[in-house]
Amino acid sequence: MLSSLRMRILVVTLVVVALALVINASVSYLTVQTHNEEQVGQQLDAVATGNARAIEEWTRARADMMEAAREPVMGDDPRTALIQLAESGGFLSAYIGRPDGSIMTSDGWNAPDDFDSTTRGWYRDAVARGETIISRPFVDAVSGQQVVSFATPVHKDGRLAGVIGGDVVIDDLIAEVASIHPTPSSFAFLSVDGETLIAHPDAELTRQPLTAVSDGLTPEFIARLVRQDATWEPINVDSKTKRLAVASIDGTDWELGVVLDEDEATAGLRAILKSSLITLVIIIG
Repeated sequence: MLSSLRMRILVVTLVVVALALVINASVSYLTVQTHNEEQVGQQLDAVATGNARAIEEWTRARADMMEAAREPVMGDDPRTALIQLAESGGFLSAYIGRPDGSIMTSDGWNAPDDFDSTTRGWYRDAVARGETIISRPFVDAVSGQQVVSFATPVHKDGRLAGVIGGDVVIDDLIAEVASIHPTPSSFAFLSVDGETLIAHPDAELTRQPLTAVSDGLTPEFIARLVRQDATWEPINVDSKTKRLAVASIDGTDWELGVVLDEDEATAGLRAILKSSLITLVIIIG
């Protein structure tokens, strides 16, 4: 009977210890989970925001150069002013389109007789918005490189005098975005209006719809994520759950997205859970 009593005491003790371990592990897991979610969210947001600000500086610098060229380009020697703009801003070519449809370029390009600068997208967009604009990416016909156009309207005596534009290669910008991966399986993308990819680690996706990355990446989804307070939203990429944080690029229609792999985000939690289970098995065993 004494042996039976000892066995009961041992069993009860083991149950109490096991229960205490389970409760302690659960509390620890939930505490760490909450902290981990906050930390991952803050880090993901910091990566997206920090890199977005760097891209913003890149675009702002060129927009400032374009706007600073308004007065000299409207002076007595516009060609020299355009050449200086192209050289200082790293533009493939700088140019001014006038209301009569004519164009002058920094590289001396002679437009065909039927050319009309006022029908070009960069001209129309700059006039319509009344401010400096950045076009969607396109492939330069001569160099074959990825390019965007900056354009800004110029007024004289209260009337439109023309639109100054410049084409700049974005290969380095694309490479910078492709290098953003805070964890091995994470990546970043740069898009415009939540619709079209400007940069992605897979170069084949450049200028493709953003939905090519994930069906859920619609303009409405991106706009909502940019506006809301939440730092990230779950998305599905190649049948795997990911976390997406998006930061807008001020002064543009662009947004930078950073995609974090869910397994890598929760690796620390799984390690804690595994350790707790092993400890419990050892004690019970």
